[in-house]
Amino acid sequence: MTLEELGRLLAELPGVAQGSSYGTPAWRLHRRLLARLREDGRTLVLCVDPNRREQLLASRPDLFHLTEHYRPHPYVLVVLPMITTDELRPLLAEAAAAARRGRRHTVS
Repeated sequence: MTLEELGRLLAELPGVAQGSSYGTPAWRLHRRLLARLREDGRTLVLCVDPNRREQLLASRPDLFHLTEHYRPHPYVLVVLPMITTDELRPLLAEAAAAARRGRRHTVS
């Protein structure tokens, strides 16, 4: 997936606004970060439920990963060029639904 394709997917979600975070493209809903591109231009930081994150990490370690920095936060790292629209769309919808409910994922 390209950055342009990612932007189009996020634009499909009502209320999502594009901005920046740490000098890279980022998307928020109700001021909550849904996703941002890391400085390497290939890695997407994606907000996910912590239980879902563990499932993703176990199911596709080639696609989803984590650094120590993100371990205490409700995010997973995604190799953007490797993920398909069909794989990413539901994850973005889940992140947006949580933001609409006003819930912040917490990691225990």
